[in-house]
Amino acid sequence: MRPAQWYKNTVIFLPILFSGNLFNSKDVALVIATFLAFCLLSSTVYIINDLRDFEVDRFHPKKRKRPLPSGMISRSYAKGLVILLGGVSMFVLFGLSSNVALVGVLYLLLNIMYSYFLKRLFLIDVIAISIGYLLRTIAGAQVIDVPVSNWLVFSVFQVALILAFHKRRCELNVPSSIKHRNTLGEYTPGLIINLSTMTTASLVVTYLIYINEVNPKLVFTIPLVFYGVFRLEYLLIKCETDFEPQYLRDMPLIATLISWVVLVVISLYLL
Repeated sequence: MRPAQWYKNTVIFLPILFSGNLFNSKDVALVIATFLAFCLLSSTVYIINDLRDFEVDRFHPKKRKRPLPSGMISRSYAKGLVILLGGVSMFVLFGLSSNVALVGVLYLLLNIMYSYFLKRLFLIDVIAISIGYLLRTIAGAQVIDVPVSNWLVFSVFQVALILAFHKRRCELNVPSSIKHRNTLGEYTPGLIINLSTMTTASLVVTYLIYINEVNPKLVFTIPLVFYGVFRLEYLLIKCETDFEPQYLRDMPLIATLISWVVLVVISLYLL
């Protein structure tokens, strides 16, 4: 189920944060329900992916320790979990809104395609991952029926691209990973750094346009955003870990993210 990966679903909270409805208890409850449903749905996706790569993962230095390839659970049990978790998550999403459920279906289909063939396509793999973040952001807006700025959606997409590049960069530190993910043979550290740098520049411009045209109150968050993206680029170039990107445990970056959220709340709700 990989609950450690559920943090990726927190993008669902962005629309309510920027809509001015953060202290509306009804909307908060709806967003939390959507978040929990997507946690179950993302777990469903992870299990489907593990079922698809069962044989390959058994020989992977880290993935072989997962419950399915390690033999802790059987394939039939895993298939039962897919039905249970997928069924419960979709039941909740349809109960919330047909529009949210549609986004959930698209997210599920995208990730099934990713598990079966998109992740084997150079560059398409990271774009598919980023679209998943984009869909979850849209779900957060749909459930409380608020418009979401295209600039904000573009920003989320670009952040997701940068994080996906980080993941690929760390995987390159393990030579045997190429045997398990053939697209890694196309990536090089230099190419990933260049792509990430281009995306980072685009992200900063997008965020600045968003502030200028949609939310001028967020002008005070600009220094934090610059530091955050600079820190991400530093971690990408410095990357010494294998499999898990350093940003997941980089305290300066985590502190910057928390400070950014606090400053956004102060700027939009108290000033």
